[in-house]
Amino acid sequence: MAQAVRRLTALYEETAEAPPVAAGYEYWRRYRKLSAPKSPAESSGFVQHTYLALLSRLVACHFLEPSRTPANREELWQVVNGDYFVGFGLENFVSEDFFTWPFFRRSMGISPDDEALDVMSELSAELSHFDFAEASPSLLTGLFNQISLQQETVPRWLAEFLLEERLDLAQRPDQSVLDPLCGAGTLLAAAVGTKVRSFREQGQEPLDIFLRVTVQVAGMTPDPLAATIARTAYLLALGELPREPHPPVLVPVYLADAGQESTTGVDAADSPVHYFAMADDLPLPNRVASDPMMLDWLFGRLPNYMRGAAARLHAQPEEVAVQEVLNAYYNYLTSPKARTPIPEALTPAAADIMVETARKLVSGYLHGEGHARLYIVKNAPAPMFLAQRKFDLLVGSNLGDGVAPGPESFESFRPRYLNETGRAAVISPASGSGPRQFEYAVAEPGQVLTESNFTLRVDGDLPADDQGWAEIKDLNLIEVDAP
Repeated sequence: MAQAVRRLTALYEETAEAPPVAAGYEYWRRYRKLSAPKSPAESSGFVQHTYLALLSRLVACHFLEPSRTPANREELWQVVNGDYFVGFGLENFVSEDFFTWPFFRRSMGISPDDEALDVMSELSAELSHFDFAEASPSLLTGLFNQISLQQETVPRWLAEFLLEERLDLAQRPDQSVLDPLCGAGTLLAAAVGTKVRSFREQGQEPLDIFLRVTVQVAGMTPDPLAATIARTAYLLALGELPREPHPPVLVPVYLADAGQESTTGVDAADSPVHYFAMADDLPLPNRVASDPMMLDWLFGRLPNYMRGAAARLHAQPEEVAVQEVLNAYYNYLTSPKARTPIPEALTPAAADIMVETARKLVSGYLHGEGHARLYIVKNAPAPMFLAQRKFDLLVGSNLGDGVAPGPESFESFRPRYLNETGRAAVISPASGSGPRQFEYAVAEPGQVLTESNFTLRVDGDLPADDQGWAEIKDLNLIEVDAP
């Protein structure tokens, strides 16, 4: 770790004034202040977060193909920019974001970024000595806590205890689960793992399990690094399922503020248009903003048009180059897209709104902003489309240094994200000395979370945070006091 961080620090000091690097840093600072207001948002933290974000990509790569390592620099670049994971049908697992700044020259078509790829190659070589085929979902959680200065987080056994023993997820695995402030994804991974095991016990086919789970478990976090780690934890919790052939899916963990409300207008056809503050109020047509696959698919193809505009600058003025690629993008938006997850075309009015937003993103790219804002736009509508979905279980924790709510403020999320029969649960730290203690609240429909607090104490030797509930539940170490 130390050597990689030193090399990335040297790269940052050398390139900090470059527009794509500066833009990534400033967007990261904005989200960091929102997600962890008590923690410093300094360049040293940015570099450390970059290291772990890049490492998590490699962990996911070695997990998906345990018997091989990336063959060359081009494949390493595909691991960084997400194309490698798209090849596995994981459309949104990673993309160029705040943490791909060491590769901005390659991304902009300027030069190959050999130094950054050397770091990735050496990290990959080190990981090749380990077997990631059955890696624990919490593999990176400890390092995340260390780098993000988290004081106390949810151990894996406690997350599984809450979901299996108190919310009956093992007995009723068809329940959908949302963690609106998921942090590093411990509760999400516990939900995924519980559902996979239960569906297997029911005799369901692996493909059906994979498709059902990736629809039924979702999360959000305003912390850029946490979003990356949570997606990795989610992937690892799925086990071998993502390695088998499957249709394109989304890993439904989003960089978004669960409390954010969009503002709404109308387009030329009187259809809703949404504006999201975290995405600089760039407009999105309702059909795109409310459909996560369409949102990811249509904007996921925009980098091709960005690179096309950059190539045209050698022979055309910027205004002409941008307009020509946007004309092609408009034609793509308004044409049927057979054999894709979104075969229907957009209406001309919706396509006009998309082109308006694309124009600002392409222009920002040409002026050195990189892909950070595009990444934000693809994630910002998550609170809206997840609220439209409605869930059976709403879970969360206010452990750590973030802004996750306690039971009182968690109440505001319930009417927005839960269905009429949905239940909510929150884990909180318990005050007092002695054995390690937690509190958790569980509320049935119509019940207030603060009326159902339980205290959970660990007596004797503390179980490791990475142990599952199945490994410790018969050890008689856990004692629960009713309200």
